[in-house]
Amino acid sequence: MRLTCPCCGAKCIVSKTNKMSLEYSESYASCAGDIELCGWRGVISVAYKHTLTPSRKETSDIIYQLAAKLAPDTRKQIQAQLALL
Repeated sequence: MRLTCPCCGAKCIVSKTNKMSLEYSESYASCAGDIELCGWRGVISVAYKHTLTPSRKETSDIIYQLAAKLAPDTRKQIQAQLALL
């Protein structure tokens, strides 16, 4: 993906990226053009809009990965709810 400066249209350089979730990140970018003429710096949001083709992962694999990140008490509550099905 090529990023351009919103002020002058020159290329941007990404110096740091913070991954906020699996689908969203924020990147710190700066204008690579003439610093005396522009010098823009900012934060760019990167997010997935929608899926065109679903993952080939099994649904159970996805659920396991999500459940592994839950707090133990929350995990037990969900297990109790699933036992009722």
